[in-house]
Amino acid sequence: MTNYTFRRSRSVHAAADLIESVPSDVRAERARAIQDFERRRALEAARQEVEAAREALNRVRDTAAEQAALDAALTKLAEIETQGKASQ
Repeated sequence: MTNYTFRRSRSVHAAADLIESVPSDVRAERARAIQDFERRRALEAARQEVEAAREALNRVRDTAAEQAALDAALTKLAEIETQGKASQ
């Protein structure tokens, strides 16, 4: 069995040192900023979802209006046909 030693590259070591040297209040502020960013992103996604649902509802409403217009036209056609048969 071969033993491997773990070697961190200089860039990884520098990044780890930098992260460890950041004061806790700065880390807390950064965490709040990330949390706020996530909340705003979720809020925007929810707004887009509401807008999509609103558009879908409007399409359904338009279909209902078209159905009502078709029903009215069919009724008018039936009345005209009935009047035409009665006059014959």
